[in-house]
Amino acid sequence: ITSMAGTWMSIVKGFGGMRVKEDQLVFNPIIPKEWEAYSFKVRFRGHLLEVKVNQKLTNIINHTENPIKLVINGKETEILAKETLAV
Repeated sequence: ITSMAGTWMSIVKGFGGMRVKEDQLVFNPIIPKEWEAYSFKVRFRGHLLEVKVNQKLTNIINHTENPIKLVINGKETEILAKETLAV
């Protein structure tokens, strides 16, 4: 079980490109051509986000009642409460 943290981090931080920069959540997702898709959930300052990446697009779902500002692929954006952003 303890090694699962490293696996989670390699997906989220590695392929998902998740970082916190200047107090803001940042994603720069990539996907290997051999993979169909991957997904993960992350809680950030009271927001529950679900990130789903496939070969065509990235969906980020805000499961909370409040909007959140993020940087995705270098562009700042806002996801409204209970909304999905497709990139």
